[in-house]
Amino acid sequence: MSGEWSYAHDLVNMYLGIAHLADNELDPEEERTFLVKFREWMPHITIDQFAETWQEVSSLYESLASDENRYALYLQSTLNVARLLEDSKQQLMCIIQDLVDIAGADGVLHDNEMTMIKAAGFAYGLDVDLTVEEDTKRIRLKSEQLRSGARCRRGRGLSHQSLLRLRRPATDPSAGLRGPPGLVDRGQLLGPLPLGCV
Repeated sequence: MSGEWSYAHDLVNMYLGIAHLADNELDPEEERTFLVKFREWMPHITIDQFAETWQEVSSLYESLASDENRYALYLQSTLNVARLLEDSKQQLMCIIQDLVDIAGADGVLHDNEMTMIKAAGFAYGLDVDLTVEEDTKRIRLKSEQLRSGARCRRGRGLSHQSLLRLRRPATDPSAGLRGPPGLVDRGQLLGPLPLGCV
């Protein structure tokens, strides 16, 4: 996969962004939840394929050197996934639920995480409202789609190859992974970065 960016890269990038950008730490419980959610979308991916995708996304993520650039990459991946799943609001809601689960895995919902989840919801045309249960401190997504009893069926209607489908090769194979095409200007989607992402 070297030098190419797939929808699987976008999904890994979104999950890494929500787990890391809020506090610049990757909590072990967030990482575990991240891996479980990704595996639900891509049950047939091998450990080696995942490791390669993870390494490519991590390397690009680290090379960006600023949270502002990483947030822009998160937004671009969010838009790319929106295009892939545009015909399935339910699957887009599942992505939002995944982001909520990853963000809440460490037991803390940061303002930045809430802003990033709402940005994804906005990009997907979904009204996202989050709440924290008083007794359990569990973060919940309040949504008509989920209240109606619909369950997330990640990957339903998507072939394994859909997420691995490449959207563009790197222009220079020796340059390595370049990231998603058409990196967005963060101002085009939501304006300023979330608090603390500077």
